[in-house]
Amino acid sequence: MNRDDHELEAPARGLALRAQLLVPVIVASVPLAVFAAALMFTLWQYQQNRLETQQKETAAALASVVDKELSSTVRQLQYLGTGPELVRGDFDGFLKRTRQVLAVAKEWTNVVLFSRDGRQLVNANFPLPSGRSTATQRHVDEVFATGKPMVSDAFLGPASGRWIVAVSVPVALQGRPIYVLSATLNLAVFDQLLKERTAAGGVASIEDRQLRILSRAPSPEEYRGKPPVRELLEAMRAAPEGLARFRSYEGIDVFTAWTRIASIGWTVAFAVPTESTDVALRRHILLLGSAELLIFLTAAFAAIFIGRRVSGAIERAARQAPGVAEGWRPELPRTGIEELDRLGRALEDAASKLSAEARQRELAERERDQLLALEKEARSAAEAANRSKDEFLAMLGHELRNPLGAVSNAAQVLDREGARPEQIAFARGVIARQTQHLARLIDDLLDVGRVITGKIYLQRERMDLSAAVRGTLDAFHASGRFAGHRATFDLDPVWIDGDRTRIEQVATNLVSNALAYTPAGGSIRVSARREGGDAVLEVADDGIGMAPEELKRVFDLFYQGKSELHRKGGLGLGLTLVHRLVELHGGFVTARSDGPGRGATFTVRLPAAEAPAPDEEPPAPAASTRPLDILIVEDNADARVSLQIVLEAEGHTVHTAADGKAGLDAFERIVPDVALIDIGLPGIDGYELARAIRARHAGPMLVALTGYGQPEDTERAAQAGFDAHLVKPADLAKLRTLLARRRRRDA
Repeated sequence: MNRDDHELEAPARGLALRAQLLVPVIVASVPLAVFAAALMFTLWQYQQNRLETQQKETAAALASVVDKELSSTVRQLQYLGTGPELVRGDFDGFLKRTRQVLAVAKEWTNVVLFSRDGRQLVNANFPLPSGRSTATQRHVDEVFATGKPMVSDAFLGPASGRWIVAVSVPVALQGRPIYVLSATLNLAVFDQLLKERTAAGGVASIEDRQLRILSRAPSPEEYRGKPPVRELLEAMRAAPEGLARFRSYEGIDVFTAWTRIASIGWTVAFAVPTESTDVALRRHILLLGSAELLIFLTAAFAAIFIGRRVSGAIERAARQAPGVAEGWRPELPRTGIEELDRLGRALEDAASKLSAEARQRELAERERDQLLALEKEARSAAEAANRSKDEFLAMLGHELRNPLGAVSNAAQVLDREGARPEQIAFARGVIARQTQHLARLIDDLLDVGRVITGKIYLQRERMDLSAAVRGTLDAFHASGRFAGHRATFDLDPVWIDGDRTRIEQVATNLVSNALAYTPAGGSIRVSARREGGDAVLEVADDGIGMAPEELKRVFDLFYQGKSELHRKGGLGLGLTLVHRLVELHGGFVTARSDGPGRGATFTVRLPAAEAPAPDEEPPAPAASTRPLDILIVEDNADARVSLQIVLEAEGHTVHTAADGKAGLDAFERIVPDVALIDIGLPGIDGYELARAIRARHAGPMLVALTGYGQPEDTERAAQAGFDAHLVKPADLAKLRTLLARRRRRDA
C-alpha cells in the first residue's frame, strides 16, 4: 500500500465527506416549501392570462396574413390590367399573357376579363360563354359601381361546382372603368395556411361576410360553405372580435378568439382546446403537493444521492482506466471531493500524452488520404482535358478539310479542258464561299483566344442597333442563306454605345445558330426594341429546341447541341463569342427553350443610349473612276499573282515585288498611288518598308496586308506609316472602298 492509499484513509478526508452530506439537510426547510407553493400559483395565473393574449394575437396575425395574401392578389391583377394589349383591344394577346401569369401564380385557378355588360371577354381556362355569368354578376356590378378592388363571398363555381372566391379589380381606360379583371383563388392556399398554424386538437377557420366557412383546419372540405357552430356564429354576429369558450364541430371544448378583417369583411377564428389550460391547472396543483413532499424527502435521500455520486465517479474511473492505454480520453466530471478529483486529473494527464500520439498518427493518415484524393482528381481532370483536346482537334480537322476539299475540287474544275462557262462560274463561287468560310473559322478561333486572354478592345461609337442588325440580315438574304426558311423582322430604332463590328458579329452568330438548328420550312424571327433602359435584340426560332441540361451548357466553349439535322459546320465557338462580347459591352445574353422540338429564343440586353443629334456634315464628293498605279509587295506568289489579276481586271495598272528590298526599289522607281504591302516579308519586313517609304514620300496610300488582326497589330501598322490595315484573306469590298477613297482625294 502506497502513501496515497494512507491519505485516502485519513480521518481528515472522512470529515470533509461528512460535511458535504449535511448540506441537503440544511437546505430542506418548510418555509421554502410554502414560498414555492405561492410562486407556483402566481405562475399559473400568469400563464392563463398569457394564453388568452397569445390566442388573440395569433388570430390577429392570421387575419393580417390573409389580408396581405389578398392584397398581393389585388396588386398583381392591377399590374396585369395595365398591359398594352387592353389599350389596343388585343384580347388574344391579353389571353396569352394572362396564361403566362396563371402558370406562375399557383394560388390562382382562373382569370376572367368582364365587360361592363357582364360578358366574359377573356377566360384563361374555359371557352367563353354566350351570355352573362349569374354566379359573379352581382360581384362584377359592384366593382363597376364602386370603381374599387373587391373580394367576393364564397360561391359555387359554374364550371367546377366547387366553392371559390373571386378577387376583382377595375381596369380603367382614359379615367373610367371599362373592364373588370377577376382572379378566382384556390382555397387550398388558405387550407395550408391554417394547417401550418394549428396545433393538434386546435381549430382555425376563415369565414366570408355571410359567415360561411371558406377554409378550416382540420377537415376543410367537410365544412366549406357551412356556418360555424351556432354559439360562435351568434358571437361573431354580435361583435367583430372576441374570446369565448365553445364546443367545436368535433365535440371538443375550445377557447376561441376571432377577429374581423376590416378591409374585406372576412372573419378569422383561432381555437385551442380548454383541456390544455385545465391540464396546466392540475399540473400546478400536483406540482405544489409534490414539492411539499419532496422537501421532506430531500434530506433523507441527500446522503444516498451523494454516496451514489461518489461511488459512481469511482466506478467510471475504473471502467475508463483500461482505455487510457489505447488513447481514449476519460470523461470524469469534477465531484468537489479532493480525492476523486485528483484521481481524475491523473487519468486525464496520462490520456493526453497518449492522445497526442494518436492524433499525430491520425493526421498522417488523413494527409495521405488527401494526397491520394488530389492525385485522383488531377488524373481525372487530365483525362477529361485530353478527351476535350482530342474531340476539338478531330472537329477542327473535319471543319478545315470540308472547305479545303471543296476548293480543291473547284480548282480541278477550272483546270479541266472543255469546262462549260456555268461550271467555271460555279467553281469560282465555291472557291469564294469556302475561302470566306475558312476565314470565319480562323476569325472565330482568334476571337475566342483574344476574349479569353482579355485582348479584345472595343472601338465604341454611338450606333443604331437595328441598322447594324439590318445590314447583317441583308447579307444573309443576299447570300441565299434564308432560302427554305420563313424569316420575319421587327426592328425598331434603338441606340447603343458599341463596337459596330462586334455587334454585327453577335447578330451574325445568333442568326447562324438559328439557321443551323431550324429545319427547312421553319420560322426565324429577329426583333430589336427598347425596353426601359435596355436595348433588346431577340432571335427566336421554332426549330429543334433544347433540353434543360443543354440550356445550362449552351454558352460553354466548344459545346454544340445535339441535332438530327445535317450538320451546318462550325467549331462550337459562336455562342461563346456572343456571350463574351455582350458582357464586354456591359450587357448579358440568355437562352430559353420550352424543350426539344419547341424552338429556342436568345435574348441580348445592352445598355441603351440616347439618339445622336442629326449629322450636319456635307456629303462626301463623288470618287473619280480613273485607274490607279498599284504596287503589290507579297512573298506568296499565289496570293500576289491572284490579287494582281483581280486589280488589273478592274482597270488598274499593277506592279509586283516578292520581298521588302525589291518592293522599296520598285516603289522608288514607280511612286505608285497605292502600295499593298505584306507584313511578313523576307529581308526587311512590312513595317520597316513602310517607315522607309514614309521617310521620302507622304502622298501615296499604304495598305498593310497581314494575317495578324489584333488591335495592337493595327496600332503598330499605323505607327509605321500605314493608312489602312486589312486582314488576310483581304475583303475585296473593303479594298475597293480604300481605292475609292484614294480616288476622291485626287478629285
